[in-house]
Amino acid sequence: MECKVHYVRKKWLDEKQAATYTSLSKRKLFDLRMSGRLSYSKVDGKILYDIDILDNFVENNRVI
Repeated sequence: MECKVHYVRKKWLDEKQAATYTSLSKRKLFDLRMSGRLSYSKVDGKILYDIDILDNFVENNRVI
């Protein structure tokens, strides 16, 4: 019997996970939210970030 493990990439990250993922502080993420530069969702008072939005944000702010 063969056992396969499938890894699923998370779609949503909470504030702590998003800060770790982007190497930004939670305060910086807050400032970006408040300025309208970074979109987010709020469910039952919990802030959630779409991982694709975070990837795009970091990529679009690349300095060449």
